[in-house]
Amino acid sequence: MSIYQKKSYLLLFIYSLLVIINQYFWISFTTITPEVAKIYKTTSYNIGLLTIIFPIVYIIISLPVGIFIDRYGYQKAIILGSVIMTAFSLLRMSSIFNLVFVGQLGIAFAQPFLLNSSAKFSQENFVQRMVSIAIGISVISIFLGIALGTILPPLFISNSHQYYLLTQYWIIISASVSVLFIIFVSLYIPKRRQEHKKLDFLRIFRKKDLFVFYFVILIGMGSFIGLLTWADEIFLPMGYSEINVGLISFLFIIGSMLGSFIIPYLSTIYGRPKILILSMVVSAFIILSITVINNVTISMALMSVLGIFFSGSFPLIIGWSSELAGKDLSGSTTSALWFFGNIGGTVIPLLMPYSFRISDLNSYFFILLIISLLLLLAIPFIFSLKTLSPST
Repeated sequence: MSIYQKKSYLLLFIYSLLVIINQYFWISFTTITPEVAKIYKTTSYNIGLLTIIFPIVYIIISLPVGIFIDRYGYQKAIILGSVIMTAFSLLRMSSIFNLVFVGQLGIAFAQPFLLNSSAKFSQENFVQRMVSIAIGISVISIFLGIALGTILPPLFISNSHQYYLLTQYWIIISASVSVLFIIFVSLYIPKRRQEHKKLDFLRIFRKKDLFVFYFVILIGMGSFIGLLTWADEIFLPMGYSEINVGLISFLFIIGSMLGSFIIPYLSTIYGRPKILILSMVVSAFIILSITVINNVTISMALMSVLGIFFSGSFPLIIGWSSELAGKDLSGSTTSALWFFGNIGGTVIPLLMPYSFRISDLNSYFFILLIISLLLLLAIPFIFSLKTLSPST
């Protein structure tokens, strides 16, 4: 491994740490809502807003952030995101809820600068066959941050002192990693000459091939968040215990982490079209079988496999779509993907309970059937993309 490759992997590690920290700040209130509500003397609903504002802010600013990334580079975007995140995280130390809300709003604003930079970062630091794998590692960081944000707070927080202490530790970590990234980029990453050519940002919406990926990401992220959101409603009526449902959700996330590396790696061997189509087929049939197979062990196994193929295809889609749009618009393309993904992640979970009420089967089978059919519907269009990419 050359010195340049070692520097690239080290920079990827630092960048992944920033993503983990950001995801922790986003989700860390969800499993300690009652405790935090007491600390700030407010309602559980208000504490829930500290998490809900993230996808709303993401939808609003994702596309402008993509333009910023393509125009000024991933380095400036990540540095700006990390500085904003660290600065506003200081407000989490306040005892006034409104200031904490402003802090979360600032961290939510920083999120797209970090997450949307993954494709541009990977394309400029890794050879083409490694781009999807590098993006996959950044996606693993998203899931790892979510896992830490849901697991750590309940384990370490039982009073206000412990809450502020843990918050302080994460702020220190955020500041340290941000400084480390700035130093590393300044010293070891060669400064590229800024090309002041006019970029056609609307190309990402005129190129019809990209809408295949926008569609898959919209359905995919919406289904992922929906399955996690309504896991109790889906599995408890089947006679599963709360512990079993928790394990099913946990294994789904673990599978997603593993898949974010496995699926991009397999695509370098067998080609992206074959692996993505296989992922769509496997995911569709597992999603369809969730409410049919009433066996907790099989359900755990199926949800693990679903995480591998379903969520594991996300980095593959990000890398492939960025290549189709062109390297000069990879930031905007990634931003468009997250834009549609967050729309799906907001709308589909809201629609899922309504499908339960209108279904004569008194289960989520109806909406899961629709999701499965929509995933299968995308397959013929993925076939048509096969000749458009040099890496097949």
